[in-house]
Amino acid sequence: MKKVFKNILKFFLLLFVAGIIFIAFANYSIKKYSNAYVSNYLEEIPKTKTALLLGTSKKLNKRTTKCLFL
Repeated sequence: MKKVFKNILKFFLLLFVAGIIFIAFANYSIKKYSNAYVSNYLEEIPKTKTALLLGTSKKLNKRTTKCLFL
């Protein structure tokens, strides 16, 4: 019984460590490859007629339309 418990514990510990390594690698690669597309300064963004506005909805309180969508 102890041997089975130890093997299960080792398996989950290995799985946990592999998950941590995967998350660290994913964060590193996202930062590395998206660095050219992220800016903290408005002057660096090229001027365009259209833009994508994330995290907004078209309606306020399910009745009125936001002024962004007129």
